[in-house]
Amino acid sequence: MMLSSRLSWISALWYCCSISIASLRRKAPRIRDAYAANTDAQLASRLPHEERMKLAVSGPTLIFDGVCHLCNGAMDWFQIRCGPRPVWYMWCQHEDARALMTDYAVSSDDLLQSWAFLEDGVVYRGWTAWLRAVRYLKRPWCYLSLLEHIVPLSIRETAYNFIRRNRYRMFGKSEVRKRPNKLLMSRMIHSLDVAEDRDAKSKEVPPQPRKRLLVIGCGPAGIMVAKAMHRRYSTTVMEPKDFFEFTPGVLRGLVAESEMSRLVCPLKPVLVDQFGVSLIQGRVTDLNA
Repeated sequence: MMLSSRLSWISALWYCCSISIASLRRKAPRIRDAYAANTDAQLASRLPHEERMKLAVSGPTLIFDGVCHLCNGAMDWFQIRCGPRPVWYMWCQHEDARALMTDYAVSSDDLLQSWAFLEDGVVYRGWTAWLRAVRYLKRPWCYLSLLEHIVPLSIRETAYNFIRRNRYRMFGKSEVRKRPNKLLMSRMIHSLDVAEDRDAKSKEVPPQPRKRLLVIGCGPAGIMVAKAMHRRYSTTVMEPKDFFEFTPGVLRGLVAESEMSRLVCPLKPVLVDQFGVSLIQGRVTDLNA
C-alpha cells in the first residue's frame, strides 16, 4: 500500500515536471527574441548620434505622430504583433526625425502629415509606408502587406488622406507626445523627452536641397527609376516623345486597331502630375557635371 502511494506521488511529480519543461521549451524562443531585442535597443541608445542615424536610415524604421491617439494605438497594436526582426521607431515631432528627413527633402510640416517608413535608404510615405512596415509582423498579419499589390494606389491614398485629415477630430490628440509602453520604448532610437513642444520653432531644421537625378529616355526602365527615386532626388526625365508606347504590343495593335489606345499613354499625367518630376521633351547631346 505504501509502495503504491509513493509511486503515485512520484508519477504526479514527474508529470508536473514534464509540463513545466515543455512550457519552458515553448517560451524559450520568445524569451530569447525579447532578450535580443532589449539588448539591441540598449546598445542602440548608447551609440553616437551619427551611428543612430545610420541605423535609422538602414531601417526598418517607422516614423509616427506621437500626439495622435489613433497613431499611438496603432503602434501598440503593431509592436505586440512584431515578428523576429525588430523595427525601430521615431516620433515625427522629434528633432532627430526632422533632421533625418531633411535629407529626403521632407519638411517638418510635411512629416507631420503622414507615416514615414525607412528601409535600405529609401523612404515610403502614407498608406504605402504602413503596408511596407506590416511585412515585419508575425503571421498571419504580415499577409496584409499584399494589399499594396491588390488595392490600387489611388484608392489606398484616397482612403488614407481622408483619415489623415480627420484623425485629430475623430480620435483626438494629446498636448505632448504620449510616453510609449515598455516594449515600444525599447525600440525607440532617440530620447523620450515628452516635454518638448512639437511646434518649437527654435528646433526647426530648414529643408536641404535634394540631389539631382537625370533619367535619359522614358521606356519601362526609365518610368520605374523615376517612380522609385522621385521622393529622394530632384528627378528630371529627358524624352523626345511626349507619350509612352508599349512596343511589344504593337503587333497586337496592328491586328486589332481598338487595342492601339491601350498601348500609348501620355507622360505628363504620370510623371508630372502623379510623381512630381520634371519632364523635358528633347534629346541629350552633351552632359556637363
